Amino acid sequence: MLTYLSPPWVEALDAALAAVTPPPGVPDVVVQFVVTDPAGTAGASYHLDLAHAGVHARYGVHPTPQVTFTQSRADAELVARGQRSAPAAVLRGDVVVRGDASALVPWRRVLAEGVGDALRELNARTTFDLA
Repeated sequence: MLTYLSPPWVEALDAALAAVTPPPGVPDVVVQFVVTDPAGTAGASYHLDLAHAGVHARYGVHPTPQVTFTQSRADAELVARGQRSAPAAVLRGDVVVRGDASALVPWRRVLAEGVGDALRELNARTTFDLA
């Protein structure tokens, strides 16, 4: 089992993303995910590099992401477990979006299907710290 948001979890996500085919002619985008601890400070971070050369997950903070999603650990786990949809979490204000989210529009199918499928499969074999 992998521990949610640990470096090995991000490495497993990266390996799963090797099968994702980027759409042709789309601009490269870096998407940062910041998960805060109960005190509200950054607890874990990873980013997705969405590029015409491939889709990759990397542990840590990217220096210049186009889009950043910040959420609490509890909210991140609800989404990861499939108990809340990511769009619902954004609409409820549980996820703070910074940057140019419109940069993700050309990637929407890859994010929903390729990345989404990889995350669902990965999270099925993941342990979560919070109940």
